[in-house]
Amino acid sequence: MAAGLAFVGFRVWPTHRLLRKENVRGFRRRLRWMKRAYAREEIEWQDVKLRLNSWLGHAKQANSGRLVRRVSADWTFARGGAE
Repeated sequence: MAAGLAFVGFRVWPTHRLLRKENVRGFRRRLRWMKRAYAREEIEWQDVKLRLNSWLGHAKQANSGRLVRRVSADWTFARGGAE
């Protein structure tokens, strides 16, 4: 069980639980899309906030404090074409 057991978006070991790499990569891709869409005024801040909070809720079910801090450093959203 060195690689852990894949289960509902996590890799699970007897001692800890991590997010699957595919889920993290997918979220980073969606984050880039949200930043561009928000800058182009295609989505509103409320929609962005709901998506970020949803992912945070999922991520906090795992041992992912460092990951959340690292990914959330990129959460700068601006309007007017700037990112």
